[in-house]
Amino acid sequence: LLGKPMAKPCWIYLSLSHKCTYSCQMCGVVKILKGHELSTKDVKRIFDELSAWDWDFTVVVTGGEPFLREDIFEIFKYGSSLGLKIEVVSNGSLIDRRMAEKIISSGVNNIAISLDGASEPTHDFIREKGAFRKAVDALKHLVAAKKARASGPQISVWTTIMRENVRELFEIIALVKGLGVECLVYHPVIVAQEDMQNTSPNARFWLKEEDICELKNQIDKIAGYQKKNGLVAFLHEIG
Repeated sequence: LLGKPMAKPCWIYLSLSHKCTYSCQMCGVVKILKGHELSTKDVKRIFDELSAWDWDFTVVVTGGEPFLREDIFEIFKYGSSLGLKIEVVSNGSLIDRRMAEKIISSGVNNIAISLDGASEPTHDFIREKGAFRKAVDALKHLVAAKKARASGPQISVWTTIMRENVRELFEIIALVKGLGVECLVYHPVIVAQEDMQNTSPNARFWLKEEDICELKNQIDKIAGYQKKNGLVAFLHEIG
């Protein structure tokens, strides 16, 4: 991109709502801009502007929980009709069999479910009791729906690296592969979450110095697996 002045972004994150079904410990989204939400008209206007770009990019639809919006499938349909590449990130809490079928046929390119532990206690501690089972069930529904349709978006898992799960990072691979997931993305927790803007060296979920050796051990094992078997992506292959 160095030879391209005014280079456009390759990833565009569009937060459709600050409402959520959970109040996760490491996330402050529901605490900020409460009550503010892009209208359907505004989202479509943004898509219209993006579709005019002569550029290769992906729109990542986030929240809060995107599937709380009643117009979510209208938004997906409009974006895909313009030829936009769309990923959606969900905690999986609302994805039952029927919802999974609608997602698979919606025209999105990737559906990512957040899974922050290889074990139920870890994931539920970070998010909410019962969240692990709902996320796993969502993945099962999505995989079954895609298999039945014989086409559909890539089914992914996003894992946030933090103190609470650093010793389970490699174990997550076996879990998601067994579920039929096609891509596993690791990314670090990056903010203190008080206001979603400022980092802090004392943020609760940052790894401490004594965790660094374990993190290196986990990453070495993950990288070794990725080299032989694929599946894993670090920050969308960057870094």
